[in-house]
Amino acid sequence: MKYVVVSALTLILLASSARADKSEDERQAKQAELDAACEAAREVKLAQERARHIEECVETELLEDRETCERFYADYGESAARRAPLFYDLPECEKAHEFRNSYRNPDAKQKPVPSGRLVAYLDPGAARVLPRR
Repeated sequence: MKYVVVSALTLILLASSARADKSEDERQAKQAELDAACEAAREVKLAQERARHIEECVETELLEDRETCERFYADYGESAARRAPLFYDLPECEKAHEFRNSYRNPDAKQKPVPSGRLVAYLDPGAARVLPRR
């Protein structure tokens, strides 16, 4: 009799674990889709900015030639050294960020501020600025 009860409980636990794994896989797939949409939107915006900077570089003869200007601005907008990446404040990126944080603390709402950073309200008197990921 004990064996039957233990077996039944084990089967119930395994079934619930399988459902949790499936929902986690679905969440990860949706997160990957949202992240890809964010990166695609960023790349469109960054390509425009890079082209503008390259043209300005060529016109003002800041560097020797167009190829040098293109190499110089190839990583424009990406994270490097102490420079923050650009355009994570686009709606597609905000949506991906909100989805990423939705399962961690569903009751907490983080509000974007103009600088593109997030403010986590810890208590009414103090706020801490968190960098984007």
